[in-house]
Amino acid sequence: MGGEPQNDRNWLGELQLVAVFDRALDAVEVFQNFEAGPQLGPVAPSIVVQPLPQTVDLGATATFSVTAAGDAPLSYQWQRNQVNIPGAMAASYTTPPVAL
Repeated sequence: MGGEPQNDRNWLGELQLVAVFDRALDAVEVFQNFEAGPQLGPVAPSIVVQPLPQTVDLGATATFSVTAAGDAPLSYQWQRNQVNIPGAMAASYTTPPVAL
């Protein structure tokens, strides 16, 4: 499985979980697998990267994004003042142009 090339010592550890994938995992999937640990079963959704606050000029738009992890499918719902924004159900949301 592995060893120390400089010291010619075999790895004597224990494997807790082995998984084989047909593709490279992205950073979110690696984090999700790490958080799940060796347990089997569903992985609850969690926010990995929070949306950042923004300041924009009048007439400009702002785009907010979130990175989430968990078992697919994940769903999203953006809110303003604790009210759902109609149609804002993706990992990112762009505001209408800012007005007074």
